[in-house]
Amino acid sequence: LEVYTREALTVFQFDLTKHADELRDRLSAITPVLVSDAESRNGAGAPNAVFAHCNAHVVRALRDAERVQPVLAREGRAFLDSLYAIEEEGRRQALRGEELHTHRQQGRPILEKFRQWL
Repeated sequence: LEVYTREALTVFQFDLTKHADELRDRLSAITPVLVSDAESRNGAGAPNAVFAHCNAHVVRALRDAERVQPVLAREGRAFLDSLYAIEEEGRRQALRGEELHTHRQQGRPILEKFRQWL
């Protein structure tokens, strides 16, 4: 199931299989930015895409890890919480387009520190 949203329009597309053929056909003429989970079909179906994977699985894994590694799990969550705070501030300011892109660049140092931490 793919969901495409822009402004007030949302398009749902559903494939009966997890094969990449139909997805690849739909996306072959564009260079999309796909926000998705890590499903292998996405990479096979959109070889020209830039991926912006969601963090839902990471957040859940870190939350679950708090039972066995509370210090490390909280450290990891703090990086993501900082990134989410930047997004929330952008939403609060109703930033769009290039202004939002520029605002999001504040997250680059956080991402670099997170990569080192990982």
